[in-house]
Amino acid sequence: VQTLRDGRRISVHQASLVQDGATVVHAVISLHDWDASGDAQNTPHPAPDVPRPEDCVDLAGSIPAGAVPIVDRYETRAPQVPGWLAGTPSGETEAVVWIRPRDERPIDSLAAGAIVDAYPPVTAEIGHLASATVQLTVHFRRRADTAWSLMHVTTRHVIDGYHDEDVELWDDQGRLVAQSRQLAILR
Repeated sequence: VQTLRDGRRISVHQASLVQDGATVVHAVISLHDWDASGDAQNTPHPAPDVPRPEDCVDLAGSIPAGAVPIVDRYETRAPQVPGWLAGTPSGETEAVVWIRPRDERPIDSLAAGAIVDAYPPVTAEIGHLASATVQLTVHFRRRADTAWSLMHVTTRHVIDGYHDEDVELWDDQGRLVAQSRQLAILR
């Protein structure tokens, strides 16, 4: 890990993961002091209005174990079974699901950083389930401390085999915890 900048409110670091002599992951991380970040608030776009997790469909039996390995680590619930899982893709690249670690540990900021990439690509609704991350940016908006997170996932563009994926992650009180943007390649 190399520190690039260590400022009053923000520090920037970079790290590389090397395997067999080749860099396989390069990360640039900007960190801030939660307590020094100020108190300005404006969130005109609230969390999606969906039933609570206990009133939603448990998707555990719908996604075959191992089909999307990262999904096996999480419990997901949705207002209804997504079209692609029911055999009738909707054509709409959007999903709203409740999600939590399968072991039911509370979601903290570290878990939130993983959860933003834990749902199958919504491109499955247009017939493309397999994709791989090319670039992922996560913005942490507040300290996470929640049992369930509400995840709103959208893909706006699929062009030449690449797609974007935006995620908003809300806590169980309707507060925005994290946002992410991903560029992925369809396989």
